[in-house]
Amino acid sequence: MNEVDLSNITDVPGISLLPPWLINLQLEVRKYHPQLIEKYDLEGKDYTEVIACLAAEVNIVMDGMFTQEDLRGVCEMIMTRLRNRRSTIIIPDQTELPSP
Repeated sequence: MNEVDLSNITDVPGISLLPPWLINLQLEVRKYHPQLIEKYDLEGKDYTEVIACLAAEVNIVMDGMFTQEDLRGVCEMIMTRLRNRRSTIIIPDQTELPSP
């Protein structure tokens, strides 16, 4: 199956789609953090509710009115923190290292 470039599909007149940054957040959660979907019962929620739940999960405080650009920034911060959670850090056990 060939991949289709959808990078500029949000510019199609008469079609209202989710912005790419929101789709990327959805993919991140579904692929790497599916437990959050159940924890916050995210299925069927409005995207603003989803962003608020995920922001709370990664310790981002949200209060007030947000523009589309503000929400984009919040989503990028959420993505960064969720990606950091799935990063693996390997620290060797110091007791197994040979003494000098």
